[in-house]
Amino acid sequence: MKQGMKYGNHSDTHPHVNNLSLEKNREQILSCSEKIEGITGKKTTLYRGPYGEYNDTVINAAKSQNHNTIQWNLDTLDYSGLTGEEMWKRLNSKLVSGSIILSHNGTKHTADSLDMLLTNIENKGFKVVTVSELIYKENYYIDVNGTQRLQKQKKKKNLHNFKKYNIYIIQILKIITRKGKSFMKLWTIQPYCVYELM
Repeated sequence: MKQGMKYGNHSDTHPHVNNLSLEKNREQILSCSEKIEGITGKKTTLYRGPYGEYNDTVINAAKSQNHNTIQWNLDTLDYSGLTGEEMWKRLNSKLVSGSIILSHNGTKHTADSLDMLLTNIENKGFKVVTVSELIYKENYYIDVNGTQRLQKQKKKKNLHNFKKYNIYIIQILKIITRKGKSFMKLWTIQPYCVYELM
């Protein structure tokens, strides 16, 4: 394995994974991973489903095999025979920080265009990194465009404030009771205040 080279999992037989069960998706990922590890000695941790397909079943299958599911947001269309210059025209105005670019091995112009594409990307001020360095590993979802987004963290109820408030109400209850005010009148207010904080 060359220095810095990363291998990802793309399934064993390139099926339409959205049509497969959870177990069949797991089998595709595991079989491919075992073959890659047998050749390189390295385990894969990234998975991109064939044809860009993914759904909850595919994502859950990948997670169960300790793989992060990835997608792309820019397609070179290298598989259609485009030249390097034509690929660059497709990418140039669409590049943004965090872009993942789809390209393929075994296509007519990808290998001889790669240096030019990477140089042009860096000349625009972007740093080229591996997908592993780029992606979120947890607390994310993949939107309908295939882009990873951070999950919004739900605010936890602040039980500490609730307890303080509850104690405060009890203290008021004692003070008002000492001043001869009606206990029942305050008690009807207390449940409303407690409910509001929950």
